[in-house]
This record gives sequence, C-alpha cells and structure tokens, in this order.
Amino acid sequence: MTAPGYSRLPVTQSHIDWLGQLGCFGDHLGNDPKRMCIDLSSMELLQFPAGLAIIQEREMTDCLYILFEGSAEISRGGARLATVTSGAILGELGFIIRRESAATVTASEACKVFRLGRLLLLDLQQKYPGFVPALLRFAKKHLVAA
Repeated sequence: MTAPGYSRLPVTQSHIDWLGQLGCFGDHLGNDPKRMCIDLSSMELLQFPAGLAIIQEREMTDCLYILFEGSAEISRGGARLATVTSGAILGELGFIIRRESAATVTASEACKVFRLGRLLLLDLQQKYPGFVPALLRFAKKHLVAA
C-alpha cells in the first residue's frame, strides 16, 4: 500500500468464520479448521475510506487481499476494468510470481480488507497443502465472473 489513511481492525472469530465460507479455508480440503483459525489470527484486517487505493498499479506487493466488506474499483492506466465486492481476492499475481501490480484497486466506498502477507501465505501452504491452490482457483473463478 502506497498511501497512509487506512486503519487496522482486530480480527475476530466471526471474521475467520466468514473466511471459512469462501471455500478455500474449510475442512473439505483436509484442513483442520480449529488449527487454521489460530494460524489466520496473524493476518491483518484493514479499513479503507472511499477513494483510497488498496493496491496501486505498478506497485511491488507480495500480499494477497480479500475484500471482506464494501466494494472496490479495478482500473488500469486510468480506465475502469471492473467493480468487485465482498469475497473478491486481489493481488494474487504479486504473490504467485512476485511482479508489479497490473492494476489499481481503489475503495469505491468504505471497505474492510484482509491482508495476508507472503510469510503467512507460505506458512499456510506448508501446513495446509491444498490451501493456496484452492485460494487461487477461487480467485480465478471470481475474476472470470467479474
């Protein structure tokens, strides 16, 4: 994130329960949901006001973002590409191939976003081998729908 202006919020059990409904955190992948909840407690929940960039085009980032509440606009070169809402996964290419962001993601309204850093994602992948592939399949399906 390039600009200040967002705030950090505490991650609660209800947030983790919501993530479990996405289909990439659940026990159907052979994961232990109780253990995974402990591991997920180190992720960040950030609140962005309307108009603030969550991800900036051409910014190097190795985090993955999950839009929890609100909506955001995706644009490239100033041209609007899509609007995403709750459940959208953002920044996955930066995590997978460690490259600059291909687009800017800006909060359309006040929104809350989970940020999972590279170290947490790598730790989750090691403990739960099905997690990251499932997360990326979910992201791809969601992107096609957008």
